[in-house]
Amino acid sequence: GYTGRFWQYKDAVFKNQDQMNVENLKTWALAQGMSAADYDACVADKGVIDKVAADIKEANDRGITGTTTIFVNKVKIFPASKDNVEEEINKHL
Repeated sequence: GYTGRFWQYKDAVFKNQDQMNVENLKTWALAQGMSAADYDACVADKGVIDKVAADIKEANDRGITGTTTIFVNKVKIFPASKDNVEEEINKHL
């Protein structure tokens, strides 16, 4: 990234995902130390746009509709929790 603070930004987005909108996404980026100019450049960057579009396409192709989704031996687990992931793993041991 643009600021090297991806994980902090990701945490802010997930923590506040019920309030996610274009304005808040920018507000959260600025709170992590990204300048407004860098944020605007990032969201307009064709490489970034293409990467996000590819990730969305892959998620759609795999039937992923939200977080957290985990696959164990091609079995989709959603929403994933420690218990239901462990249960699926134990089926294959």
